Amino acid sequence: MQKILLYFIFLMVFVQGALAVTITYNDNGGIASGPSNTVDVALLKVGGPNQDRVNNVDVRVTFKNKGNETITITSIRSSLESRFGFEDFSGNVNITPGSTHTFTLRTDIPKDFDAVDEDGKESSIKIGTLDYRGTVGSDSLHVQTPAFMQAVNHLKEDTVRVYVNGEFNSVEDGDEIKDISPGDEIRIEVGVRNDFAREDEAGQGSGTIHDLTIKDVELHVEIDHDDFDVDEDVDIGDLDPQVEDKDGIKFDLSPDLSTVSMPLMIKVTGEDELGALHGFFLKVLLQVAKQSHDLSFQEIKVEPRKVQCDRNVKMSFNLANIGKSNEEKGKMILESTTLKLQQVVENISIKEGRSQPFTLNFTVSPLLSQGTYVVTLKSFFNEKYQVDQRNIDLEVVNCDGTATVEEELTPSEDENTLPPPRVVTEQPPVPVIENKTELLPEPSKLEPYKDLLIWGSIIIGVLIIILIIILILIKKYG
Repeated sequence: MQKILLYFIFLMVFVQGALAVTITYNDNGGIASGPSNTVDVALLKVGGPNQDRVNNVDVRVTFKNKGNETITITSIRSSLESRFGFEDFSGNVNITPGSTHTFTLRTDIPKDFDAVDEDGKESSIKIGTLDYRGTVGSDSLHVQTPAFMQAVNHLKEDTVRVYVNGEFNSVEDGDEIKDISPGDEIRIEVGVRNDFAREDEAGQGSGTIHDLTIKDVELHVEIDHDDFDVDEDVDIGDLDPQVEDKDGIKFDLSPDLSTVSMPLMIKVTGEDELGALHGFFLKVLLQVAKQSHDLSFQEIKVEPRKVQCDRNVKMSFNLANIGKSNEEKGKMILESTTLKLQQVVENISIKEGRSQPFTLNFTVSPLLSQGTYVVTLKSFFNEKYQVDQRNIDLEVVNCDGTATVEEELTPSEDENTLPPPRVVTEQPPVPVIENKTELLPEPSKLEPYKDLLIWGSIIIGVLIIILIIILILIKKYG
């Protein structure tokens, strides 16, 4: 009798399990397991890209009966942590075949809820699952769906620029940069902004969070490729509300690269005072192509970099042929107009994939004003087609610590020293920006005659005094 009772209980459990309808949704909103012709349930997505972190957020979720039997939902439970404050549902909601019911579910968005995922991307973050339980006809029903949440991001991208040999490209996520050669210099500059409103700013909505510092803002740059990789972090620091900052990194591509496409990942993240993570992410494709002719300057060393008493400068480097062709008529020029320097080396012969060391010496004039000067290296193929240019800063400091004069100038007898010279820096051409022209005030037309007018006034004054003295003497002794 006891065996029969156990068998009966087992049979009832088996039958109940066999008659249960279980449906599980995946994170994309599709059915991962279970029948697809019974229900169509929307995923719980709380908040959005502009949603502040507040309590009692109501979200409407639709539940459609796609089958031929009435569905009764008796409960909605969640696996969410208690900090989300999800309010469970209990009751009896009948959904007839072909109809849709909308449930209003309430939850909280914690003040420390992250705005971005671990990759720095703004997105809805999975916070758990919802379990709908009830019946469909005479069978039990269990539907499980994922739940997501998103809150506003306050660490914003200001500007992102990728410089290739000094020429900048403003980029956005998904952009690609072409015409890059092996050995090129890449510089990445990222501007960031704390978008939290200040406490005293007008127009703040009720319950909004503001006046928060974003701490430990970090820039991460990564290239993960079989032929070349970069993995660098830059600490930008703390950002107060409505404050901007920028930083970046610089590196040279390997001269051994061939024609490749390399993804460049740029990620910025920081945590606000309440513990929420903010940031942004960009992915840019670098299109690197080996050129037919390419003579590249590498491993440039300048001794000394700061020129003082000893005015002799030695510049050593390798000139590498990273192009596809053997070079028989290569040429390079070392020049600086401000230093009155020009050295030309012709008939350079370097086979493909090889390099050749060079050392060039020059002397800086002892009469040159102190400041920063630019020395330029240029390379050419077929002696006339330029392929590479490197601008090197050279700091010139006076030996005795006092200002000197340029060769063309001669001090007058009344001048012991001259005003501090301006710092001379040669830069690549600046791109023309339309409607951004700044007009400078026109100098006075009398400016060139300023000294003449001053001395003329003094002479006239002296003559007047002499004339007065002469008149007094004539009148007295007349």
